[in-house]
Amino acid sequence: MGIPDALSVRPPKDGLFHRWRRITQSAVLLLLLLAPFLEILRFDLASEQLVLVGTRFSMGELGVVYGLLLLGMFLLIAAAILYGRLWCGWVCPQTSLSELAAELERQIIRRHHARPWRRWAARATILLLSALLAASMVSYFVKPADFLAPTVVIWVSFTILWAMVAANLLWVRHHFCPGLCPYGILQSLFQDDHTMGVTPIDGREIGCFSGCKGCSQCCFLGIDIRRHPFDTLCFNCGDCIDASRSLEGRRGLPPILGFRFGAGESKMPYWLQRLGLSDFKRLGGTTVILVLAGFLTLQLGQRQEFDFQLAPRFDELEALENGSVVNHYSLLLANRRTEPLRLALAVEGFIGLELDDPSTPLLLSPLTETRIDLILSSPAQGIKAGAHAIRVKGQDERGLSLVRFTRFFVPTKR
Repeated sequence: MGIPDALSVRPPKDGLFHRWRRITQSAVLLLLLLAPFLEILRFDLASEQLVLVGTRFSMGELGVVYGLLLLGMFLLIAAAILYGRLWCGWVCPQTSLSELAAELERQIIRRHHARPWRRWAARATILLLSALLAASMVSYFVKPADFLAPTVVIWVSFTILWAMVAANLLWVRHHFCPGLCPYGILQSLFQDDHTMGVTPIDGREIGCFSGCKGCSQCCFLGIDIRRHPFDTLCFNCGDCIDASRSLEGRRGLPPILGFRFGAGESKMPYWLQRLGLSDFKRLGGTTVILVLAGFLTLQLGQRQEFDFQLAPRFDELEALENGSVVNHYSLLLANRRTEPLRLALAVEGFIGLELDDPSTPLLLSPLTETRIDLILSSPAQGIKAGAHAIRVKGQDERGLSLVRFTRFFVPTKR
């Protein structure tokens, strides 16, 4: 299948799906451009921090981020199973930018036999767009303020990304989607006879005036959906449906194309079928996604401003000559605030248990994790041999406190 030239494609000027798709694409592109500047999403390599919706995460907290990535992967797979390549046609930045570049060409060049200066103007416009996109991509990894005095690394990164984006928008575009995009290739494995796609409605293609080729001329992949219903390469953009509604409406006929959830039979209730949940595989997958989303929401809601974890080191247990016992612990401290934290430690468990080291309060730098040694000692008398449950309490200057439970071990022979 050949990808048509941008000047040969005739997108519908108006239509329900086309209008809402353009709004969705514009909103997603604007969000991606502004995300690093509005602190919505940014990986700050210099400080080794992740910024997510205004909240900063240290590298030690990336478990939550992995959970979000896992949720995103499940959502993409579920979207492919339920709605085909709807992501590709409505949300994917590659598709949106390819269509934007093609639209710029159509508006500037206008026709195949245009003057050379129009073609050069179109290329220059795409180069400027590529530079803007490359700058935004670099901003995902450095502070936006660093562009005022860019380093060599920033300049090199920007230049490489600019060249890659420009090559993509000038020559590659939709050629990337059918055979190079890994997600596009995987989607063909997920789709089945219940997946949503574009197809002629109830055999109405028989009355189609095929000579107009309106539905195929508006497709930037060159698919004639009348002859290839539920094509796995179709992006479910809906442009062909809008074109069909417009052309057939002029003739006083109903549209011949529409969305449909496959050709397979379903035993699920009608309201679930309307959502695409036509079998237990889809219903179960959606349930897993909702449970994972709820769990991550709960984890983020319970996130503490600071945290500490204790790990006993019984191999360094000491029994002093006076009968006292010293236990060593590895103490991992995490400050998740954007300002320094003063943390006071206290130990409780039995009479005589003391905190020997470190001295408190501890001063923790913003958004850092620190591992230190914690040393506890017990008196020579009045303590039985064995493991004793104790509590270590950490309290900040605001009065917030956390308690961790561990064991204090007393050997039999002292």
